[in-house]
Amino acid sequence: MQGKLEIKFLLTGIFLFLGIISWSQEDIHIYGAVKEMETNHKLESVLVQVTQDGKTFDSYTTSGSSKFEFDLPLGHLYEINFSKSDYVGKKIQINTKYIPEEDQEGGFKLDLDMSLFAYIEGFNEAILDEPIGIAAYDAERNSIEFDFDYTRQIMNKVDAENIRLQNLSEAEKEKRNRFDDLMIQGSDDLTKEKYAQAIGNYTAALNLFPDEVEAQEKLEEAQGLLALQNKDVELEAQYQAAIKDGNDLINSRDYEASMTKFLEAKSLKPGEREPKDKIRELEGLIAEAENKKKFDEFMVAGDNAMSSEEYQSAVDNFKLAREIIFDDKEMKKKLAEAQEKLDALLSAEDAEEAQQKRYDDIIAKAGVSFSGEDYDLCISQYNQALEIFPSEEYPVEQIKLAQKRIEELEKEKLKNAEVNAGNELDAEYQNFIDKGNDLFTSKELLAAKEAYESALGVKPNEKYPNQRIKRIDELLADLETEAKEALANADADTKEEERIAELERQKQLKQATAEEEKRKLEEELADKERFLAEERRKKEEVDDARRNLSSNIDTEAERQAEEFYKQEKLDAVKEKNSVTQQQKDAYTAWLKDKGDSAQDIAKDASADIEASKNSIKRMYADNENDHKDKRENFDSGEKDNNRKIQESENIAQDRRINASFELEGVKSDNASDANEKNRQAVLANKEKVDDSKKELIKAENRYEEKGLVLRKDKQYAIDRAKERLGGSDYGGGNLRQEAEKENNEVKADRAKFVKENT
Repeated sequence: MQGKLEIKFLLTGIFLFLGIISWSQEDIHIYGAVKEMETNHKLESVLVQVTQDGKTFDSYTTSGSSKFEFDLPLGHLYEINFSKSDYVGKKIQINTKYIPEEDQEGGFKLDLDMSLFAYIEGFNEAILDEPIGIAAYDAERNSIEFDFDYTRQIMNKVDAENIRLQNLSEAEKEKRNRFDDLMIQGSDDLTKEKYAQAIGNYTAALNLFPDEVEAQEKLEEAQGLLALQNKDVELEAQYQAAIKDGNDLINSRDYEASMTKFLEAKSLKPGEREPKDKIRELEGLIAEAENKKKFDEFMVAGDNAMSSEEYQSAVDNFKLAREIIFDDKEMKKKLAEAQEKLDALLSAEDAEEAQQKRYDDIIAKAGVSFSGEDYDLCISQYNQALEIFPSEEYPVEQIKLAQKRIEELEKEKLKNAEVNAGNELDAEYQNFIDKGNDLFTSKELLAAKEAYESALGVKPNEKYPNQRIKRIDELLADLETEAKEALANADADTKEEERIAELERQKQLKQATAEEEKRKLEEELADKERFLAEERRKKEEVDDARRNLSSNIDTEAERQAEEFYKQEKLDAVKEKNSVTQQQKDAYTAWLKDKGDSAQDIAKDASADIEASKNSIKRMYADNENDHKDKRENFDSGEKDNNRKIQESENIAQDRRINASFELEGVKSDNASDANEKNRQAVLANKEKVDDSKKELIKAENRYEEKGLVLRKDKQYAIDRAKERLGGSDYGGGNLRQEAEKENNEVKADRAKFVKENT
C-alpha cells in the first residue's frame, strides 16, 4: 500500500514508536534505540530478542549507539523482549496475522524507541511479565494499531508499584528484616524437628506479612509434621474398639446403635475403607428393617380390622402392605379374604354410600400421611381413592403435590449427599496425607511420594502435597548423588586393589626372573667348571708326557720347581680362603645393615654377573691365547730339543745325557759329569742356547706382565661386582673364587714354564 501516513506515539517513560507506513517488502521493518528512562542516555549491551509464534527468531545486542533493526515477515505473532543486567526488562507484542493480502503489499515500517529503568530493590517485576504494549492489524484504519488503554493499565501498575516503594518506611524495612529472621529461625527449627517452635516462628512471620505465600506453605508443612509427631496409639485403640462394637451390634440386629459406632470409627480415621463399607451395609439393613416394620404394622392393622369385621379397613391395610412387599403370599391371601367379605357385606342399595364413605376415609388418611411427610404412603392412598372415584380431581392434585415434595426432598437429599461426598473427599485426601507422612517419617520416600501424588489426585490444587513431593525429589536426588559417589569410591578401591595385585604380580614375576637368571648362571658356571676341569685334565696329560720324555731331568731342579709350585699353590689357597672369609664377613655385615629387597639384589647381581661373565670370557680368551703361545713355544722347543738329542745320540749312541733339554734344549747344571765327548757339541750350541734363554726370559717377563694385567682386570671386575652387591658374595663371590682360581692356575703355569725352561 502506498501513501500510508506515518504516525508517531509517545508513552512517557515506557516506549515510543512510529506509526506503520509502507515498506519495500511484504514484511515489517522495525528499528529504533534503547535509552535510560531517567537520563535519556543511550543504553548499550541491551539484549533485544525476537520470538516468532513462541519460537526464537532473532536477537541483537546493542552497541554504543543503542540502535537495533529487524525485518520480520508478516503473518506471525511477534514478541520483542528488551533486557539488560541490573535493569527491569520490558517487552511488546506485535500481531501481524490476519492482514489481507492486498494490504500486505509494500509491508510496514515501525520506528520503535524503548526506555528501561534501573532495578529498584523490592520492585515487583511480575508486573512486567506481560507485554508493555500490544499491537495488531486494524481493518478499519488499514494499519497496525497499539491498544493504548491496555498500555495505560500496565503503566498505572508500574506507577502504583513505584509509589509503594517510595512509601516504604524504615519501620517497614525493619519489619521485613524481622520477618526474614523469623523465617530463617523457622527453617532451622524444621531441620531440627522442633515443629512447635517452627509453627510459632512462621505464625509470627505471617502476623507481619499475612500474604507471604512461602510463610503460609512453611506453616502448613510444620503443622502437618507436628500432627504426625503427636499421633499416638490411643487413636488406633479407639478406632479398633468402635469397629468391634459396631460388628457386635450388627450380629445382635441393633442396626441403629451399630451405625453410631461405625460413624464414630469413620470420624477417628476418615481414610479407612471398612467403616465406609459398614455404613453402606447398615443403611441397606436399616431401610429393609423399616420396610418390614411398616409391612408388619399394616398386616396387624388389617388383621385387627378383620377381627372387628371392618372389612373395608382390612382391605385398605392389606393393600398398603402390598405396596411394600408385593409377593408376600400371606398378604395376598388375607387381602382376597377381606375383599370377598367386603363384597358380600355391601348390598346394591348402599354400595354408593359405602364407596363414598370409603373414599372419604381414604382421603382423610391420605391427608394425615401428607401432613406427616409420608409422601409415598399418601400417594398410595390417593391412588386407592381414585380407584373408587377415578374422575375426582382432588386426589390427582394431591398426588402431584406429593410428588413435587418428593422431588424437593430428593434434591435436598442429593445436596446433602454432595456435602457428605465432599466430606468423604476430605477424609480420603487426609488419609493419603497421613499415609504419606507416615511413610516419609519411616524414610520410605518412593511410597510416600506415591501417597502424596494420590492426595493430589483427590485435591489437585492443594499445596502441601506438592511441597512434600518437591522435598522427596530433593532427598532422592541427594541419595542418588551419594550412591554415585559410593559407586565411584568402590570403583576407585577396586582399581587400587587391581593396581596392588598387578604390582604383586610384577614383583613375583621379577623374583621368578631373578631366580631363573641365577639358575642359568649357576648352570653356566658349572659348565665353565667342567670345561676348566677338562682343560686341567689335558694339561696333566701333557705334563705326564713331558715327565715321561724328560726322565733324566735334574732331580734338584725338579724338587725346587715342585716346592715353588707347591708354595704358589699354598699361597693361592690361603689367599682364596682369606678372600672367601672377607666376602662372608662383608656379606653378613651387608645383610645386617641393608634392607634391600631380594629382587633388587638379584637384578643388580644379574647385571654384575653378566659383566663378570664377559670379563671371564675375555680372560679365558686371553688365557687361551697364552696357552696357545705356550704350546707353540713348547712344540718349537720340543722339536729343537729332539733335534739336539738326536745329534747327541749320534755322537754317543750308548748314552743319553739329560733328555730334559726341553723347549730350547737348555743343558742341566748337573750335567757336568756327562761324557766329555759331548761337551764340545753342547758348548757349540751354548751360544744358541744362551740366545734362547734370553728369549725365554723376555717371554717370561711378557707372560708375567700379561698375567698381572689379567689379574688386575679380573680383580677390577670382582671389585665392581662387590661394590654393586654391597660387599656380598651373592653370585659375585663365586665369580671371584673362579677368577682367583684362574689366577692361581696362571701362576702355576708360569712356575711350571720357568721350571721346564730353566
